[in-house]
Formats: sequence, C-alpha cells, structure tokens
Amino acid sequence: MKISFTKDFNKELSTLKDPKLARLIHEIINMVEKAKSPWEINSIKKIKGHKKAYRIRKGTLRLGIFIEKDEVLFSSFDNRKDIYKNFP
Repeated sequence: MKISFTKDFNKELSTLKDPKLARLIHEIINMVEKAKSPWEINSIKKIKGHKKAYRIRKGTLRLGIFIEKDEVLFSSFDNRKDIYKNFP
C-alpha cells in the first residue's frame, strides 16, 4: 500500500524522546506498508461519523489514519485517552 504522512505526524515522530514508542510506531508503519489492502491491517477500526477516518490500536497507543483507495495517510498518534481530542 502507498503510505504518506502529514507534516504534524512527521514533526511529532521526529521529536519523540521515547525510543520504545518510536520503534512501535515504525513497526506499525511497516505492517501497513506490507499490507495489500486496508483490511489486512491488525486492530483497525473505523471512526464513527467520518467516511475515511480510521484508527489502529496497539496497547494504549492509537494511530489516526485516513484511507483512500490504496493510500494510507498517517495523521496523528497519541495515548488512547487523548487521541480523540485531536483526531479526526
């Protein structure tokens, strides 16, 4: 699948100080990149009220993504209690 990132996502990822969290996010990105369709991604769920917004869950981490055809746009990531304040 084709992957792209928002400027905010790249900025947040580059300023991360926790190496375990950064490694986990990179693992999720690699998993999405290897998937042939969005439905092969583990722990993906549609966000209610938005046609193209989804989230990927890994423990307490949530990644907010938008899916259009074969392209996945990574928008944000945060703890499960804070992600929905900023996403979508």
